[in-house]
Amino acid sequence: MGFNLTVATAFCFALAHDAMATSSPQRRPSDRPTTPSYFSERGKGLLVLKVGTSSLMVSDATSQRLKLANVARIVEVIAELKRAGYWVVFITSGAVGMGCIKLGISKPTNLRTKQAVAAAGQSQLMRTYEDLFGAVGVQVAQLLISQADFLDKTHWGNVKHTLFECLRLGLVPVINENDTT
Repeated sequence: MGFNLTVATAFCFALAHDAMATSSPQRRPSDRPTTPSYFSERGKGLLVLKVGTSSLMVSDATSQRLKLANVARIVEVIAELKRAGYWVVFITSGAVGMGCIKLGISKPTNLRTKQAVAAAGQSQLMRTYEDLFGAVGVQVAQLLISQADFLDKTHWGNVKHTLFECLRLGLVPVINENDTT
């Protein structure tokens, strides 16, 4: 549960490795992986922004609430980066927190309950992102991944190709952990 720093870091390193491997001018074409060279179209570069739950939510003894001003600032920054020519991948946490707000409950400790609360909160989190990004003219795409997606070569290839295609289409991929697996 929770898209921890290790998984997010592994994702960033794997993505950067694939980007360098597919666009490196020092490599001969026959030495390059079969990954399409999406990064030759990228403009200024690729930025990966990871935002944790504590940046999105505030908690007190009895409840949580969304830090709307923080979320709006994050959206504005990403929109500005896109306008400046960067490709941006947004890794977010917060599904459990949003689920707690949606359901009016405190953070659960039971794994099955956390998974159900995350499922309820993920749709609310994406709705918030859709609304705020839409207000600044940016379209987003949701990718839910799990640690197993990094371990299986086919799964990683599917995630990577989906991510690159989203970027090519001008979308900001919003990545969160698939908390139900």
